Amino acid sequence: MTLKNFPFDISITVVALALAAIVPPLLHPSGYIITVLSLIGMYAIALKGLDFVTGYTGEVSVGHAALFGLGAYAAGWMNLHVGFPLALAFPLSIGVGALCAWLISFPLLRVSGPFLVLTTFAFGRIVYVFLSET
Repeated sequence: MTLKNFPFDISITVVALALAAIVPPLLHPSGYIITVLSLIGMYAIALKGLDFVTGYTGEVSVGHAALFGLGAYAAGWMNLHVGFPLALAFPLSIGVGALCAWLISFPLLRVSGPFLVLTTFAFGRIVYVFLSET
C-alpha cells in the first residue's frame, strides 16, 4: 500500500472541479449546465472516497452510497427547513457526510475483508431505513 500520490490526486481533483464549476456558468449560464456540473461534482467526491478505500487500501466497502445519501439528505433538509441556499448547503452536507464517516470509522477500522463488507452493508441498510422513514 502506498499513499505517495494521494495528496497530488486530491489536489488535481479539487482544481478540476473548481474550474468546471466556475468557468462554464460564466460563459453560458444555464440551469441545465449548472445541474450537470453539480451532479458531476457530487459524483466525483463520492468516487474519490471509494477510490481511496478500494484503490489505496485494497479493501471493499459498500457503504459509500449511505454516506452519499446522508450528505444529500442533509443538503436538502438544510435548504428546505433551515432556508440555507444550496451554495452553502452543499459544503455543509459534505461536512455531515465526513462527520458520519468519521463516527462510523471507529468500529469499522477493527474489521477487514468480508467482515468490512458486511458491516458497511449493514450501515448502508440502516441509513436506507432511516432515510425512508423520515
